[in-house]
Amino acid sequence: MIAEVSDKVYVMYASKVAEYGTADQIFYNSKHPYTIGLLNSIPKLSAGHKKLATIEGSVPAPTNYPAGCHFCTRCAFAIDKCWNEQPPLIEVERGHVSACWRTAEIDKFKEQLLSSVV
Repeated sequence: MIAEVSDKVYVMYASKVAEYGTADQIFYNSKHPYTIGLLNSIPKLSAGHKKLATIEGSVPAPTNYPAGCHFCTRCAFAIDKCWNEQPPLIEVERGHVSACWRTAEIDKFKEQLLSSVV
């Protein structure tokens, strides 16, 4: 529904923008691990009675966010920098940004990321 009615999409996690861009950029070329996990958790009619995909862990309490990326506690690809430094919004393509230190290499991890979210 979001893709049908929105031109721009902002994906937020624990009070921070994780990624934003056009609906097409977000739905077909997502670059943040949270966005990828979120999109993978959408129920699919063709999946029958399979279990829905989930993202491991829980959202941290607002009084206990990590010093770095707020998603790092649940991210399979977090590195030391993720825990200690908030990532800037990195431009992926015109009008599409991701707040992930590993944005440039996320496509290498996408398949693994999709399977690890289940």
